[in-house]
Amino acid sequence: GNLGITMLVHGDTEQATKLLDESRTLFRDIGDSTNFAIGLIHSALAALIRGEFGRVQLLGEESLQLLQKAENRQHIADCLEVMAGAAGAQNRPQRAARLWGAAETLREEIGVPLQPEDRKVLDPYLATAHSSLDEIVWQTTLAEGRAMTLEQAIAYSLSPEYPVSPPPITHRSD
Repeated sequence: GNLGITMLVHGDTEQATKLLDESRTLFRDIGDSTNFAIGLIHSALAALIRGEFGRVQLLGEESLQLLQKAENRQHIADCLEVMAGAAGAQNRPQRAARLWGAAETLREEIGVPLQPEDRKVLDPYLATAHSSLDEIVWQTTLAEGRAMTLEQAIAYSLSPEYPVSPPPITHRSD
C-alpha cells in the first residue's frame, strides 16, 4: 500500500493502482478491515487522479462506513479530504470547501496533520475549487464545514448534496 502511494505521488498511476488493489486484496483476505478501509482511501486517491469521480465516491463511501464502525477519526479525515478533492475536480467548490473544513476541524481535534504526500496530490484540486469562488464565499463555506459534527460531515460526504443549515440566529434584547 505504501509503495502504491509512493508510485501515485511520483505520477505512475497505473503501477500505483495495481499495488493498491493488491494491498486491499491482501488486507481483505486476512480480515483486517481497518487497513482495508485505508486501502480504499488510497485507491480513491488514485481514482481521483484518473478522473474517475464516481469511483472516488463509491470507494469513499465504503471506507467511511468501515472507519465509522472502527471510530478511526484520522482516516475519516483522510477520506473526507479525498472526497473534497473530487468535489473540487467536479466544479463543486462549495462542497469541496465544506468537506475540507470538516476534515480540518477533525485533524485539529485529533492533533494529526495531513501527510505531505497527500497534500501534494490534493492541493491542485482544492486550489481549483478555491479559485472558482469569491474569497468571502470560500471562507464562509469552509467555516460551515468546520462547524459540522463528525456525524454531519459523514452524512454530507455520503449524500449527493446535503443541505447545510445556517447556524441559528440568537437575538439579544437591548
